[in-house]
Amino acid sequence: WLQVYQWKRWFVTDIMAGLTVAVMIVPQSMSYAKLAGLPVQFGLYSSLVPIYAYAVFGSSRQLGVGPVALVSLLLSTGLTMILEQDGITPETTDSYDAIYATLALQTSVLVGISYIGMGILRLGFVTIFLSHAVISGFTSGAAIIIGLSQLKYIFGYD
Repeated sequence: WLQVYQWKRWFVTDIMAGLTVAVMIVPQSMSYAKLAGLPVQFGLYSSLVPIYAYAVFGSSRQLGVGPVALVSLLLSTGLTMILEQDGITPETTDSYDAIYATLALQTSVLVGISYIGMGILRLGFVTIFLSHAVISGFTSGAAIIIGLSQLKYIFGYD
């Protein structure tokens, strides 16, 4: 793409687009990290690394990569349930945050390996079998859960 890039025509607008995304992605990624139950630094790293990786390996100029609210919510819910089943809670374990962060990183690595494997095997066609109703219901349900989970911050209760 570098050989066909029209520097005089696109460079200024690309810089403006990059700055706009940077201004938006910082607070957004920090809130996604908090939604996932992780420190805000994790959100900043998880928003920057995919952009650089996609710049090297990606092929679409319109695709957005990075953390999303649904994945943050699923990670938080899943890890909290697993830890609670083992009796590990913030009240009972001093190193809860470290254990939680380690599990989040391990989950991320496993998901990345799975994605790479699916890409190599060209399994993208599997998404055809997910109906619009299922995707819409999942997205709507997640939006309601995310909205309700933020009420404690709006009203100031624990």
